[in-house]
Amino acid sequence: MQLIINCKLSARLHKCSVVRCLFEIMNLEKQVCQWQLAIQLQELGLSKYGNFFWINRNGERQLDWGYNTEIFEDAVHTFTVAELGCMLGLSVDGVLPEKYNVETVNNWFKEFTDVFETEADLRAGILIHLIHKGLLSVSTCNERLSAK
Repeated sequence: MQLIINCKLSARLHKCSVVRCLFEIMNLEKQVCQWQLAIQLQELGLSKYGNFFWINRNGERQLDWGYNTEIFEDAVHTFTVAELGCMLGLSVDGVLPEKYNVETVNNWFKEFTDVFETEADLRAGILIHLIHKGLLSVSTCNERLSAK
């Protein structure tokens, strides 16, 4: 509650929206997967669900939000940490289901865990890996996402 009150106050003082204020306070760019991973997920056929997307504005990639992404030709939907966890079928404590405890997945974690800077990017990376290896289907991901 305090965060929302502070955001509303800050929004009034800085003439910005509450969501813009949350972008600054929560650093939302670290709460969603990066542009390159979002493109890969979109190309795999994951649902264009959610309110966050990457756009190219004045030659710079920026995170934006809303529903009118059609006005941006190059808008790429991105997924939050929570949405990625939902698609992966993570438990409440963030653990992958036991069925993914296989050599290919374990090797992926050994090789790539330190490559990703954020939890969102790590989750997007393993999701891409699981889909490529046929261990998780795009339709399952989309069903999980639409059920949340």
